[in-house]
Amino acid sequence: MQSATHPAERACVAMAFTAIEEIEFELANDDDTEIIKWQRGLSLSEECQYYFCKYEKFTLTLLTSPHTNMTRVKVYLENTKLYVSEKAISPQEATEKLRNFISTLAAQLQTLNRVEF
Repeated sequence: MQSATHPAERACVAMAFTAIEEIEFELANDDDTEIIKWQRGLSLSEECQYYFCKYEKFTLTLLTSPHTNMTRVKVYLENTKLYVSEKAISPQEATEKLRNFISTLAAQLQTLNRVEF
């Protein structure tokens, strides 16, 4: 997408870079502030707990089953799925792995942002 010539595609790439930069800025400025603030959503069943977080055009979802200790985390940029993880870990561990993913993604997109075409 970075080499796209269509104006709408180029705008989407620019918005993605801006959103990632803002997340990176928030993470870098205050390590004591938790950027991911889960809100409880309507659960699909009594066995699962659903949480979500909206940040600009990003949507983060967390679905956990205390009975099986399985946690599924997804990250979307508008309608595009960027990340999926399903593991037998706690929601806190899944959130930490998600933070690491976002930090790595931000750093990689910063590198791509410097490429000139």
